[in-house]
Amino acid sequence: MKGCELGLSGGIDSALMLAFANNALGKDKIHALMMPYYGNSNLDDAIALARNFGIDYSILGIKDIHDAFIKRRTEKRLIKKGKTLYQDWNKDITSQNLMARIRMCMLYAEANEHDRIVLGTCNMSEIYVGYCTKHGDAACDIEPMGNLPKRGVYEMAKFWNDTHPDGPKIPEAILTKAPSADLIPGQTDEADIGPYEILDNYIENVFGNKSHLINNRDAQRILKLNLKTEHKRNMPPMPTIPFELITGDKDTKISSKDFVNILRTSLGTLNATQFRDLAASFLDVIDE
Repeated sequence: MKGCELGLSGGIDSALMLAFANNALGKDKIHALMMPYYGNSNLDDAIALARNFGIDYSILGIKDIHDAFIKRRTEKRLIKKGKTLYQDWNKDITSQNLMARIRMCMLYAEANEHDRIVLGTCNMSEIYVGYCTKHGDAACDIEPMGNLPKRGVYEMAKFWNDTHPDGPKIPEAILTKAPSADLIPGQTDEADIGPYEILDNYIENVFGNKSHLINNRDAQRILKLNLKTEHKRNMPPMPTIPFELITGDKDTKISSKDFVNILRTSLGTLNATQFRDLAASFLDVIDE
């Protein structure tokens, strides 16, 4: 691949991702795509950031694309025997997820056209509670901040600025404003999922740092979000097909070496349950 494609929102996460990419690849191998739905200061912050780092960027407003979806959905209702088979989309979440998926479609189109990979901008805190859109901002080719909690994002962004006194910096406006998915006016992350400080404290407790006290109400709220969004952190479930159905012969034997190679190939695409079921389906056909 010739470089990377980055959705630049004007927020702290994509700003730090730009700093990472700049450090690893250099500014000439980065292209940023800014995709606002409505005008606000976030676009100005994204432009200022891109100019600070000297990277190429493009601005593609998604309002017309999004509204075309909604308009066509309203106009093309199918009527059969006097009954409306399809009703209008009324939920806010439907529109917001559509925006996120349109943005990812455009990122991948740009990446495909110019032989680039798409950089993810989700952090560990948001992934843990599923605060991301499946096939939207959750889609990417690499997720460098996926194991970095939100407080770590701020710490590393400040560290970047401190250690690059004469180099490109992340603007103070990005460091200090309230994080937002920027899907509707006035939306903030913490209004949707609660304070990041409490969420990060909970996650650190889960991973063994018991120095933070979490009240039961917050713990239950975060656990519920984590369990409810488990599907966003796994490949879609697939039933395991018994080996004899593939070969047509239940007496077929495979070597231990081939068995190990099959499991190794599956490691990156299956969750723990799927991997266990796959291994179990082969146990009676291994030729020791």
